[in-house]
Amino acid sequence: MNKKNSVDDYYEEKVPVFIPRKHEGEEQITVTLNGVNYLIQCAKQVMVPRKVAMVIKNSNMQEENAYRYISGLTER
Repeated sequence: MNKKNSVDDYYEEKVPVFIPRKHEGEEQITVTLNGVNYLIQCAKQVMVPRKVAMVIKNSNMQEENAYRYISGLTER
């Protein structure tokens, strides 16, 4: 197996994710990565490619950073 295949295999490996509902009636979210849409169920652990899980994790971190920034502005 060459190095490119092992890297591709790593990012394509299925890993578990859990996305809580943020709004009433929210059943699924769409994650788009490189022009490919992934429809992911909320409030249920599902298996997704590692690269999609990484996008979700990054999105959650950015959301938290934005919340902290805005909270900091309102405390001044």
